[in-house]
Amino acid sequence: MDIQSIQQMVLLAAMIAVAIMMILTLIISILGPRYTDRLVAVSVINTEVNGMMCMLVVYFAKGYIIDIALVYGMIGFLAIVILAKLKLKQYLEEHKTTINEQFKAVSSDDGDN
Repeated sequence: MDIQSIQQMVLLAAMIAVAIMMILTLIISILGPRYTDRLVAVSVINTEVNGMMCMLVVYFAKGYIIDIALVYGMIGFLAIVILAKLKLKQYLEEHKTTINEQFKAVSSDDGDN
């Protein structure tokens, strides 16, 4: 066995392991009890896909795949940021009166000192 075939077998085993982790993370993202759990799971899936693409670069010896991985990583990051911002906006709208009351309570406590 030469070093090239050993490298191919190790990469194939690593890609299979990452694929299994992606399936498990997908299950967590579907069943997650909270929105934040799902958001983190989607972010982890994004990272796993990027790792898989980087392994594919070495496995197939095609350099252009790394460019696709970089663009995918940037788009995935922006998607997570946008989803988190939307959830924060929704949370603030639902709890607007509570936050305003807490702010007023803190402001009145600071004025007493």
